[in-house]
Amino acid sequence: MNPTTGSRRKTVAANLLHRLDDHRDDVLRFATDGAVPFDHNQSERDIRMVTLRQKISCLRTQAGAGVLPAPQLPAHSQGPTVDPG
Repeated sequence: MNPTTGSRRKTVAANLLHRLDDHRDDVLRFATDGAVPFDHNQSERDIRMVTLRQKISCLRTQAGAGVLPAPQLPAHSQGPTVDPG
């Protein structure tokens, strides 16, 4: 029982269901709008190789630094392309 209101506390599952119901349009937006990705992990994918390089112990030396190719920024994070013409 909640001492302030005198009502029962909801379970974690009930709270989740209530929240999903309240935000139904936002949760399912990826299904109706093709421009919205299913997940928000694009930035995580963008830095994955950089993080991998940091974790590989051989890269701590100058000789090991040449083992993997230099990290490259994905095309969508390099900013807008300006046509000089």
